[in-house]
Amino acid sequence: ALAFVAIMTRALAFVAIITLLFLKSGNYKINTITSHNFPSAMFSLWLFMSIVGVVRSHIALTPSSCKSNTIVRNAFEEVYTESKWCQPPGSCSNLTDIRYYYTYGHVSRFDKRRSISGVGSDIGKVKMLQSLQFISDVIKKYSVHSMLDICGDLNWQMESMEIDLIDTYVGIDISRRVIDMNKERFRFHSNKHFSTWDLTSCSFPKYSNAYTSTIESSFQLYVIKDVMFHLSLSQAIRVAENLKQSGALVVASTFNINHGNRLSPEFSPNGKFWKINLALPPFNFPKPVECVDDTFCLYDFR
Repeated sequence: ALAFVAIMTRALAFVAIITLLFLKSGNYKINTITSHNFPSAMFSLWLFMSIVGVVRSHIALTPSSCKSNTIVRNAFEEVYTESKWCQPPGSCSNLTDIRYYYTYGHVSRFDKRRSISGVGSDIGKVKMLQSLQFISDVIKKYSVHSMLDICGDLNWQMESMEIDLIDTYVGIDISRRVIDMNKERFRFHSNKHFSTWDLTSCSFPKYSNAYTSTIESSFQLYVIKDVMFHLSLSQAIRVAENLKQSGALVVASTFNINHGNRLSPEFSPNGKFWKINLALPPFNFPKPVECVDDTFCLYDFR
């Protein structure tokens, strides 16, 4: 539906330009731009740019921005700048060049594509493959049209047709460096929007879609993979409470079966993590609808 609207919008914009710029009243002969019709030409150009601009960026967030915790933001920026989560260390030094995410026909470049977001986001890893298929299946099974993702560097997510072509995809991350890279990489994808966001300081945003309605909506699906177990206990509790109040489907990392909560009181995004069981206090998530490998589960808070 969105693709059809985009095509029709561009077609109408083109017709408007032809009508206002070139056609003479009565005989429909093509004219050149002169001092007499220059104002009309400028108006037509403005109209075209406005309409096309809406097509290219139709997603708006409320609130539109989030003021981050300086300590948390700087810590994660350092993680990405110094590739602290990349394995083996030092092998991800050029990953903020978006050309890295294109194979240029070399299969080996795809097979070995590592992620600055950590080994769990490396292409080809079993857990990554399981997570990607799991999210894709959730989107299909529940007819999900809007998704909010703690996105990282997007090394793996867009290898899924269901994620790549979803009507509304919003990726958030506390790292401005990563978000700026994602904005550049997907700048012509009208169904995608990226914003810096600190889940430890702000609630989840709502969105509006200029194609369908200006009414603010909650996302149907929230994906938070390999995030909460890098946070302090108090920070993780806040994120968990926001997820429980989302009124949506939530796919989150957990350790459900064999682990209690080995809680870390301190924030330390240094590559280490603590094993978090969302079913146990202080998180008290309900029984998951389904899981993959008992570490990535779907919860229903609708």
